[in-house]
Amino acid sequence: MAEANIDPNDKEFQQFKAVIGKDGNGLGTDANVESGYQGAHHLEEHCSTAGFVAEAAADGTLSNFTTLDATGIYKLG
Repeated sequence: MAEANIDPNDKEFQQFKAVIGKDGNGLGTDANVESGYQGAHHLEEHCSTAGFVAEAAADGTLSNFTTLDATGIYKLG
């Protein structure tokens, strides 16, 4: 079972509906379609070489951000 955000006023849902409407070849806007879309849409963010570490307080706030140097992991050419 999956949940989908189908709030027509939500900007992410509007973007999802526009992309699926243009490129979805008749797909609907149910939770399964949205789940697949989100995975592909956010793949870019997870494949980035940018990253950070932060300290988390009990209430969920983050502080003391430190960027990670990933240049030794990713080399082009």
